[in-house]
Amino acid sequence: MPPSYAAFTEEEHRERMQRARDAMSRAGLEGCICVGPEHLFYLAGYDSLAYFNAQALVLGVHSRRDPILVVRDVDRPLPGGGDVAFDVVR
Repeated sequence: MPPSYAAFTEEEHRERMQRARDAMSRAGLEGCICVGPEHLFYLAGYDSLAYFNAQALVLGVHSRRDPILVVRDVDRPLPGGGDVAFDVVR
């Protein structure tokens, strides 16, 4: 079993995502693409190794699907460790 790198529980993850969706909805947004490491950590618990790597979290306001986290192949073990849900990790 691979080690867990989860920064917080899945329940906390889903609450943070819902709060973000609610705030975006109030602002009239359909979704967002987060690329800042501090935002990726807060929303997804993803602790980026560097600021210069291609990475993003795609979050739709009205989507019932889990967000999409886009990372390099070498960074795939880092997001959540199985405790946090993502639709796709690439």
